[in-house]
Amino acid sequence: MNTGRSFELKWAFCKENRSKAIMTPEWLCGFSDGEGCFQFYINDKEKSPILRASFSIGQNTHDVFVLEKIQEF
Repeated sequence: MNTGRSFELKWAFCKENRSKAIMTPEWLCGFSDGEGCFQFYINDKEKSPILRASFSIGQNTHDVFVLEKIQEF
């Protein structure tokens, strides 16, 4: 879909349509299912191992507006 589009065109499209984005719990759930990553790891370098949890969402730089909307939500 975005083949052939320059970064500037992608950035402009996202910027122009940012105000139209509607964030709902259902959308965020689906988005994080597709783009998110839950990780658990054990830090065993200390005397007693600690279980740590992490959640990340990776996006392209022109999608920073999506991440900002999620942060506002």
